[in-house]
Amino acid sequence: MVVSLNSGKIKRLARQMLRGRWVRSTLIVVLAMLIAQGPSFVIGYLFGSTFISYALNLYFVMILGPVSLGLSYYFIELFRSNKDTGLSSFTNGFANWWNALGLFTAILLRVILLSFLLIVPGIIAALKYSQAFFVLADDPDLRPSECMARSAAMMNGNKLKLVWLELSFILWYMLLGIPGSVWLTAHLDLTASISVEQYVQTIMIATSNPVYILLNSLPVLCRAYVHTAEACFYDIASGQLQLQYDGQVSLDFEPGARDVYEISGFETREDDNNLNH
Repeated sequence: MVVSLNSGKIKRLARQMLRGRWVRSTLIVVLAMLIAQGPSFVIGYLFGSTFISYALNLYFVMILGPVSLGLSYYFIELFRSNKDTGLSSFTNGFANWWNALGLFTAILLRVILLSFLLIVPGIIAALKYSQAFFVLADDPDLRPSECMARSAAMMNGNKLKLVWLELSFILWYMLLGIPGSVWLTAHLDLTASISVEQYVQTIMIATSNPVYILLNSLPVLCRAYVHTAEACFYDIASGQLQLQYDGQVSLDFEPGARDVYEISGFETREDDNNLNH
C-alpha cells in the first residue's frame, strides 16, 4: 500500500504515541546502542590490536541483527498497543537470534554487493529491505528471503517517502551534534604548524576522550522518535493501519483506547469516529 501521509503527519502520530514514554523508550534505544557498540568502545580503547579489531567486528555482525529485531518488536508494540512494554518486547529479538542474524547478513551482503557496482543501487537496496525486520517481528517464522521479498513489495512506490521521512529528522541530529562539535573544537590545538600525521594523531586522541564520546552520542536521544515514526510508516505501508485524510474531521479521543489516535483530520475508511488497525 502506498503511504499517503506526509512526514509531518507521520511524526505527529509518533509524538502522540510517545507521550509519557519518551524516557523509557529512549533508555531502550540507549541499551540497544550499548549492547551493539559498547564493547567496541571499551575493549577497543583498552586493548587495541588487529585481532581484537577483527573480533569486535565479528561481534558487531553477530549482535546487530537481534538488536535491530528487538527494536522492531518494541516500537511496533509501542505504536500499536499505546503502551510501553519495556524489556519484554526488546528481548524477543534475541529469542529469534538465528533468523535475525540470517536476515541481517542477507541484507548486508546484498547492499554491499550492489554498492560495489554503484552507490545508487546500494541505496535503493537498503530502502527496499528497510522494512524486513518489522516483517520478521510480525511473523517470526518467516525465512530471511521471505522477509526481504515482502519488504521489497511494500516499498514499491514508497522509497522516496521513506527518504523524506528520514531526512526530516536531520535538524534534530544537527542540534544534538552541536555539543560534541563545540567540545572537540575547544579541545583541539591546531594553531601551530603541524604535519598531516600529527594532525591525524591529535584528532584520534581527542575523539577517543570519554567526554567527547558521551557528547557525540547525544543524537541517540531522538532515535526513539525516529523508530516510532518508522513503525507508523511500516503499519501504513503493510496495510495494517489505513487512514483517510480529511481536513474537516475532528476526532473525539478516549484516553487509553487501543488503536485510537488523537489526530485531528484523520478518519478510517471503516469508521468515521476512530482510527483502527
